Amino acid sequence: MRKSLKDYDAVIFDVDGTLYFQRPMRLKMAWKLGTFYLLHPWRFRELLAVKTFREIRENWKEEERDQTEENPTEKNQIEGNRTEACQAGNRAGDGALDWRQYIATGKKIGLPPRKVKETVERWMYQVPLDLLPGCQDRMVSGLMEKLRRRGTAVLVYSDYPAEDKLKAMGIRADRVFCALDPDMMCLKPDPKGMSHILSAVGFQPDQVLMVGDRYSRDGLSARNVGADWLILPPAPGRRKKLLKEIMDEN
Repeated sequence: MRKSLKDYDAVIFDVDGTLYFQRPMRLKMAWKLGTFYLLHPWRFRELLAVKTFREIRENWKEEERDQTEENPTEKNQIEGNRTEACQAGNRAGDGALDWRQYIATGKKIGLPPRKVKETVERWMYQVPLDLLPGCQDRMVSGLMEKLRRRGTAVLVYSDYPAEDKLKAMGIRADRVFCALDPDMMCLKPDPKGMSHILSAVGFQPDQVLMVGDRYSRDGLSARNVGADWLILPPAPGRRKKLLKEIMDEN
């Protein structure tokens, strides 16, 4: 962050771990998952599906490289996976990225991709919605609203679908971008993502600030296109102190 917050024309916010605190969310989700699968032990592989999918998503470049090295025809199967995804009723764009990750997860744990998709969407996209307000960082959402009132463009950029999460937390943004958008199809910190956002909103890299919780994802996403970034600490006390300093200066 090389200048004052008020000097940026747009601020781009990450979602997971930025708009809410990860630790309390993970504890609450662990309780829900543990309780459900203790009562349904015969469905334990679904729990493994969530864990494996997260690992694959976090390390997708390495996973994708390993797949193509093991199977040289993998690249030629991408179009087929896209078609299969559309036939399975996925959202637009899932065929090129999400669906391939469902397939990779299913291969590792022995579940059909459609079952992996169903399980992931339930436990990662739907169940957490009711828990988000209780884990929300109110200072960050307050900062977003302050920026919008001042005329600064407030954007959201996430590797996961974000619209429902924003609604659950009562957060408004001028534009929302997801790695699964058909015209993006890449995970952070691939520069294609930030380049697409800058092009879509008509800003230059020096006009925007990326706010996130991980340098390896959010910081590098900004750095890779020449934009500034701000990484928020995970500890509530340290984060509150940093945000207070920034807001007091602006």
